[in-house]
Amino acid sequence: MKFYHLSAPLLLILPVCTQAADAYVPADAEPAAVTLSTVTVRGKRQKSLNKGYTASGTYAATGMPLTLREVPQSVSVVTDKQMKDQGKRSVYDALSWVNGISGNPASSRYAVTNMYARGETVNDYQIDGMTTEIDGNQLLNSGAYERVEVVRGTSALQGGVGDPSATVNLVRKRPTKKRQAEISAGIGRWRRWNAEADVSGPLNSSGSLRGRAVINAEGGRHWTEGSRDRSDMVYGIAEYDFSPQTTAYAGINHQRAREKEFYGGDLPVYDSAGYPTRLGIRDNNKIKGSRYRERATELFTGLEHRFENNWKAKLEYRYNREKTLNPGMGDAPYNYLRHDDGSAGANFYKMGDNIVSHAFSFKLNGQYDLWGRKHEAVFGIGGYRARDKRAWANPEGNYSIDIYDFIRRRDYPSIASVNDWKWDGDTIATRQISGYAATRLHATDKLSLLLGANYARYHYQAIPVGGSPNTEAKEGRFAPYAGITYDLTDNLSAYASYSRLFKPHENGETDINRRPIDPITGRTVEAGLKGEWLEGRLNASLSVFQSKRRNVPVEAGKFDNDDTYYRAANTKAHGWEAEISGSPAEGWDISAGVQSHLTREENGNRPNSQYDPRHSFKLFTTYRLPKTRWTLGGGVRWQSKTFVDKYGDLRNIEFDDDEAKERARVLSRQKSFAVVDLTAQYDISKNANLTLNFDNVFDKRYRMDTMYHDYGQPRSLSGTLRYKF
Repeated sequence: MKFYHLSAPLLLILPVCTQAADAYVPADAEPAAVTLSTVTVRGKRQKSLNKGYTASGTYAATGMPLTLREVPQSVSVVTDKQMKDQGKRSVYDALSWVNGISGNPASSRYAVTNMYARGETVNDYQIDGMTTEIDGNQLLNSGAYERVEVVRGTSALQGGVGDPSATVNLVRKRPTKKRQAEISAGIGRWRRWNAEADVSGPLNSSGSLRGRAVINAEGGRHWTEGSRDRSDMVYGIAEYDFSPQTTAYAGINHQRAREKEFYGGDLPVYDSAGYPTRLGIRDNNKIKGSRYRERATELFTGLEHRFENNWKAKLEYRYNREKTLNPGMGDAPYNYLRHDDGSAGANFYKMGDNIVSHAFSFKLNGQYDLWGRKHEAVFGIGGYRARDKRAWANPEGNYSIDIYDFIRRRDYPSIASVNDWKWDGDTIATRQISGYAATRLHATDKLSLLLGANYARYHYQAIPVGGSPNTEAKEGRFAPYAGITYDLTDNLSAYASYSRLFKPHENGETDINRRPIDPITGRTVEAGLKGEWLEGRLNASLSVFQSKRRNVPVEAGKFDNDDTYYRAANTKAHGWEAEISGSPAEGWDISAGVQSHLTREENGNRPNSQYDPRHSFKLFTTYRLPKTRWTLGGGVRWQSKTFVDKYGDLRNIEFDDDEAKERARVLSRQKSFAVVDLTAQYDISKNANLTLNFDNVFDKRYRMDTMYHDYGQPRSLSGTLRYKF
């Protein structure tokens, strides 16, 4: 809640009121002293407005419209403006600049695979606050979204199940009440190019029907030998006001990607003796001519109704169909890479996926009076169902190749025709439904309590072709949520939160006795300070957290048939985060964050240490030079070392002996590094703008996966020309 004293309007009205009073005062009467009481208006600030490099607030954490300061968890926002300033065009690119997020999109340029926060994988995704099933390899072009929100920590209130890492909420672009249009085109290193058109506005004279369309495309080469890619997206949405209180909307998001010989990060940095391989940043292990194709079509619709008593109901539905096809691929080495002769195992295959998912959400939120104060509440139910029909084919037998000769030729060995390979496959079926309720009680003008709970049921099945389910996980669980915020000053608040989580194992992991591992359970506790200045244009936060998880499956060995069995591990994580984002002054935008965390198992192992650095710092800022047409800026991403922990296992290669394995462990380490980016913008005219992005200025070479020759983007220069109508 915000309070605004109407001093300016009163100063304007006061002379008029005085003149009117004088007209009714007798001439011989003494002027009477007039005392005016203070007039205070209570109102809610708009929650969805982007403000430079921050936003007014979010629905993602609780389902209620709260400012970032009011949410009792760490929240980061990457806005459309920041993505354009940095020249980023995918959700992965946006997430890579979020405080505390790390990852490696090894499977595709457009994927969000292997994203980590607070030592754990990021698995929970929402679209406009609706929990949905998003596979890590799904196409996620950022052109359809006005911002990406990240709620760190367990956020299972709306989602049902949760991880102690983070929840990512993608906020769609919506039609605008005024006509606007923007087109852009850009080019960069490796013959990369991009183009986009974004048109929005009313579609009838009254403005009750509005629409927005975004079309973009990009493509080009890659720094690895032979790799090329191309992606296209068409996004459209229409809104119609049946009345001032009721709005319906519907839209489509169609995306397509094609990748040729795209390197997937499978060349190890060591061989069976633990010595370095003679491979580098440009080497590619994909078969010449191999291709990867993916197509996704999302249909969505919703209905919003605003009641007279400050309540709002929202019903949403989302349908998504995604097809992928690898019509002939090869990975090498596979299982072994001999030191003496360079021989390596090879894996050749073709595969495809057909994923269909449905998601729905109903939400009711608003205000109510109790104990002489106004409070907020939200009630909701939601869920999704997804089926992934997977198929793959392999030639019969095992194959061995000379890895260095294969890298030079990148061709199939003498094996049976691809068309003669035997097909196999299975169907992965996932269902989740959850109901939740929460309220924010204003105990005093400064103290607020947030209490809520969620009950969710989750069901997972893996069904082989022509068979019955051989892997199944089913669970229902209650999860409470509690938070407290206290306004220390007009701009600074203290907060604390507590949440519990549970998560069934999606792959049906079993122990050495072939008994299923129990579902993951745990809790997260977080506390900190949050600041908000300049009417929400500048936000800052400082937080400390601790999370515990039980029954985390960890590979423990293999059965005689080569199937893996697991042990149930308990993990504990703790750390701190600090962040500032927004516009401290006119023409100055900044987003900066620093974090430190440590996650360990009971035996001391640090899970995911090869991907997720313990410490990191990220900063990006721009400043418009006064009385000029120039805006200059830049940023830096720094992270501490990543490595395979001494308790962890190097399973990608069969080693000659334990000494070789330890040599490989030393090689499997990426030292701490920093990457510097620069940007310059020039306003050619009122409507035209040229942006130059100089990424990785010092051409820092670093591995994104410590065990493989999988490198971050080398130095590159790109330029984008935009024109607004």
